[in-house]
Amino acid sequence: MKKNYNEDEYYEAICNNPAERIVIYGAGKYGGLLNDWCTERSIKIDSFCVSDASNNYSNIKGIRVRSIDDIVNEKISTLFLIAIKNSDYIELELEARSEYNYLPFSNWMIMLNKWARKRYESPIIEVTPTIGCRINCKYCPQGMLLSSYNIISDKKEMTLEDYIFFVEKLPNNVLIDYSGFVEPFLNKQSIEMMEYTASMGLEMALYTTLENVDFNLVGRILKIPFREVVLHLPDEERYSKITIDATYKKILEILVNAKKEDGSPYIDSANCHGHLHHEIESIITGKVLLKGKMMDRAGNIANEKNDLCSNSILQGAIRCSRSKLLNHNVLLPDGTIVLCCNDYGMRHVLGNLRDSTYEEIMNSSTVMDIYDQMNQSKYDNLLCRNCIYAEVVNDLK
Repeated sequence: MKKNYNEDEYYEAICNNPAERIVIYGAGKYGGLLNDWCTERSIKIDSFCVSDASNNYSNIKGIRVRSIDDIVNEKISTLFLIAIKNSDYIELELEARSEYNYLPFSNWMIMLNKWARKRYESPIIEVTPTIGCRINCKYCPQGMLLSSYNIISDKKEMTLEDYIFFVEKLPNNVLIDYSGFVEPFLNKQSIEMMEYTASMGLEMALYTTLENVDFNLVGRILKIPFREVVLHLPDEERYSKITIDATYKKILEILVNAKKEDGSPYIDSANCHGHLHHEIESIITGKVLLKGKMMDRAGNIANEKNDLCSNSILQGAIRCSRSKLLNHNVLLPDGTIVLCCNDYGMRHVLGNLRDSTYEEIMNSSTVMDIYDQMNQSKYDNLLCRNCIYAEVVNDLK
């Protein structure tokens, strides 16, 4: 099956398909955007499909959200439009149910989302304001990060003064993500860093477990105009050691019910590393878009149960589907810049903002060497070749 249809080919494939109904697999942002695209072209969508409907919205724009098993059990000829990036595991789910009539996610869909397009085209810095995360998620190789970082630096925390120095060296169009390799609020000055960034007029995204957040802090968080807010929620299996107490549940409820200035939900989506913890089901269910599929961090986590999104070593020329110019990087407490959020082992250290300009780092021989390795296939040490966000150039339209 063709893996990457261009937009015209995709439309033609839908029009020529004999199925009795069309279902969009994925009820997230791409599912909604694909539905809008279909509506503009008078393509009728029967329903949205998800792996588990119990923790999702019941409908989107009046269209039902249903589980894959409910849809398959009806025995009606169906064309599935997959609206989830890195959709290999969705294709396997469908084929395991003898459903082979589907169109895979295609790269042009990314550009339907203005924010996603901006993130792809703009420089992004993910801020890691401290080293060492006590939440110790199963899918976050903290030991690998600690052992690598401790070799080059003994600075465990970024100060507000450090942060201001680093940010002032970044380009004016940079997007700031508070995520990186750690829960941002484990650094007590993180909220001041966020407030300072807002005063600079820079766009920001927040990814948080809410660990270390109290009622005073949540009030300050709500005043910051984050472009995107994503929660990491506790799971029943306790793969993530997120504290679940009365304070946490009340703060979670406040954020889930909060609105942005435009009236949209303050929380854009949430991730969970297993089944949603029973103590927060009533707070989350039907109110927050929940995502749960995890990845192997470009081969940095052993996929022992074959339950992680992973990628084999890609041969030939590749590119990053998340970053047009390899400038979606992570900033560490001492000013070190590493390639990306999967580089826990610090395999690709690009430079340090303490003693170099941003432009010097992004035009360095280190970055140029990564480009060279992406254009060839003989470099097995390149982290990108094990990454689910890497794409073979020859496969792209």
